[in-house]
Amino acid sequence: RTVKGVISDANGPLESVNVILKGSNTGIVTNSKGEFTFPKTLKTGDILLISYLGYKTQEVEIRANTTFISITLEEDLFEFVGALDTNKPYKSKRSKKQQ
Repeated sequence: RTVKGVISDANGPLESVNVILKGSNTGIVTNSKGEFTFPKTLKTGDILLISYLGYKTQEVEIRANTTFISITLEEDLFEFVGALDTNKPYKSKRSKKQQ
């Protein structure tokens, strides 16, 4: 069956959210209104992975009556580990010879 859906967060629809069939390379991204129509027909038991940078990835199992999915993503806290390397001086790629 064809599955459509809308993906949003607490502030509204999200554009460019990845919607991928688990275990495959088949997927789509949401449009500017957070909407998608999955390009492949899905069957009961298939799992869609919904992912977007800065948000927790969600798995949605397709059930016998699933034709529309409405998901609200939760923000995911991530931190960068390490420090900037400030010991390296900046070097321009320009030649020092002026003509």
